Amino acid sequence: MKSIYKLFLRPQRWLLATVAAAVAGCDKPVQTPPPTFGEIPVSLQATLVSETGETWQADDAAGLFMLQAGGTLPTDLVADMNNIRYAIDPESGLLSTSEEHFYPAEGQVDLIAYVPYTQSALSAECDYRVDVSDQRTPRAIDLLYARTTEITPAEQPVTLAFSHQLSRLTLDLKAGSGMTADAIAALTEADVTIAGLPVTATFHLTDGTLAVDPADKTFSPRKNETASEGAAASFSAIVIPQSAATGTVTFRIDGQESVWTLEPTAFEADKHYTYPITLNADGTLSVGTPTITDWETSSHPEQTLPYVFETTRIPAGTFVMGSPDTEAGHAANELQHEVTLSQAFFCTRQEITNAQYAAFLNATGVTENGLLTSGLYPDKVLIASHERGLQWNATAGWQPAEGYAEYPVINVSWYGADEFARWAGGMLPTEAQWEYACRAGSEGAYWFGDDFVLGGGQNCAWYNENATVTQPVGDKKPNNNYLYDMSGNVREWCRDTWNGAGYDSEAPVTDPVSPYPGDDRILRGGSWKSDLTALRSASREAAAPEEMGDDIGFRIIFPL
Repeated sequence: MKSIYKLFLRPQRWLLATVAAAVAGCDKPVQTPPPTFGEIPVSLQATLVSETGETWQADDAAGLFMLQAGGTLPTDLVADMNNIRYAIDPESGLLSTSEEHFYPAEGQVDLIAYVPYTQSALSAECDYRVDVSDQRTPRAIDLLYARTTEITPAEQPVTLAFSHQLSRLTLDLKAGSGMTADAIAALTEADVTIAGLPVTATFHLTDGTLAVDPADKTFSPRKNETASEGAAASFSAIVIPQSAATGTVTFRIDGQESVWTLEPTAFEADKHYTYPITLNADGTLSVGTPTITDWETSSHPEQTLPYVFETTRIPAGTFVMGSPDTEAGHAANELQHEVTLSQAFFCTRQEITNAQYAAFLNATGVTENGLLTSGLYPDKVLIASHERGLQWNATAGWQPAEGYAEYPVINVSWYGADEFARWAGGMLPTEAQWEYACRAGSEGAYWFGDDFVLGGGQNCAWYNENATVTQPVGDKKPNNNYLYDMSGNVREWCRDTWNGAGYDSEAPVTDPVSPYPGDDRILRGGSWKSDLTALRSASREAAAPEEMGDDIGFRIIFPL
């Protein structure tokens, strides 16, 4: 799959400790005083602990932490390398990133790594949140883990040996008495449900242990594109390891239910359990002895992850939202007031691109009409074709217009933005989160200062004096949060509804989300069509959630 990531500014070695503290995936800071980093860069190679010859796939990426030898996360963190993804080369297994990291000048370290890379699933304690309730994209929940200990800089490259931390379950369905193979082959994922197995757990990155939550919801396994040999249909699921799992699997065929009750069953990590199941027309079934093998990731080699984005961690904090009466372009609906955001969040560094949005549409089965019938808004159009956006192809599905893969997605409704955010495991920002992330500590009219010209606005924003169409994401300077195109290019949907008149009062608020009635939604940031007034950090616009335009896009956040 074509990479949708761009290179970012490389920090100098003396800045590494500062960067780690500023954008770390854990809330606790690095050790004090920070270590002195030497001249030897970190060089890594990933391997899979398996006897089945499985290989890495395109777009596999790891998150990494460097800590004192024998230490724990986050107390003994030396360098948080998790602020940016490490791509794994599928041929060599070598890891690469756009930011070079270095070993400390003295002492040994441990490296902890996990796949698939994410930031939104990590807690303040650097624990990884496992959730297998959505089986549509197995690679997104197939947790791999490695810890390499007592590393010295002379050991290059360092090998990270990854192994599966979850289990795989496959159900091979055959026709029995009175049942036809065609009836089984016609089963959809909605016709098969699993209940009683846990769907969430906490994985402790420090020691590789798993704390399982009680079962709290049902889920459907994924239907394999090709049934196993001898089976009419095959369904697979990633499940959380347990010593004595109990639950039920229900099959619904033409109104008839067949239920398999799991007796206390052990599911071990890194194992693949395949059960032959024969379904009869009277609702009875028989289950054969399972085949237990080492897990091969090649069982889903062509899938791409729904959420892997370059993000910046935005810390919790307090700021003044809105603009003063004296600011040029100030509007009545920008009443200044103090806002506290009590929780940190990750924000995508760039506006969502045509390539990213196409991946979502094709993964969820959205066709030419732009409707996601299985989504939260089944009757709302998510997107429409555009010559500089996405275009429908009856054979290939949704594709970016030629040359526009890395341009911001346009012609997307608020419903389309919200559905994408949910699919990616995140959400749209509130307008308070958006303005806080945009300002990045600035109190001026723009994130780069009060004066557009003196602040270098031409180098920071695409607007109506230097652009006549949308431009590739990330081509202008980022703000101090390393967020690109916060001013101009496309207007960005926010979560809130529009209040129509202005903020209620000057009273301080915490974690505000617009409570006002009405359907109109907030747009922020201005676009390539905008004048300087709309590029200001406090500028607010609104539109009906159905509205789509060639200057409307979005970015998403991942709350902590």
